[in-house]
Amino acid sequence: MRKLFKIVFSRMWLVAFAIIAQLILSTALPYLLNYWHPEIFGKLYIQIDLIFNIIGLVMLLIIVNSDMIAEGKLAWVVLFLIFPLFAFIIYRMFVWYKAPKRHRRFYVQVKNKVAEINKTNTKEKAYLKENIGKHFGQFEYIYKATDLKTYSNSNVKYLNSGESFYQELLQELEQAKS
Repeated sequence: MRKLFKIVFSRMWLVAFAIIAQLILSTALPYLLNYWHPEIFGKLYIQIDLIFNIIGLVMLLIIVNSDMIAEGKLAWVVLFLIFPLFAFIIYRMFVWYKAPKRHRRFYVQVKNKVAEINKTNTKEKAYLKENIGKHFGQFEYIYKATDLKTYSNSNVKYLNSGESFYQELLQELEQAKS
């Protein structure tokens, strides 16, 4: 029963349902309602369509002012112009997602612990500045961008091409004991 519940309420089925609902709402339903009760639903359809268009325009303003890349904005704008209700449901499910509060708290705790572990002290910075010279700016950039600590006296070997990697790999395999 639980697997069936997961399958039925998975994102794929919800997206398919949203597409079908949008198509029904935007094509078949207005014609049927106008056919059965033209005196009531003729004017109501115009109001419903106006509400969907207003929602679409508000979402377009939100998307255009977001920090999303231009290609992503363009795709969402086109989708909102064609199917506003469907696009709103999909946007809400995939983009406008906010993680639960306990997950956000856990993320902040982990980020603080990692930052504390990887903190480079002034002695290490002075040693690196003295030993790597003109490349210290690159170290600073990488450290500020990733908060990853630099280690000295390690056995790391830089392999600048696939050929040198392959030669090194063959040597290591020949020396392997098991």
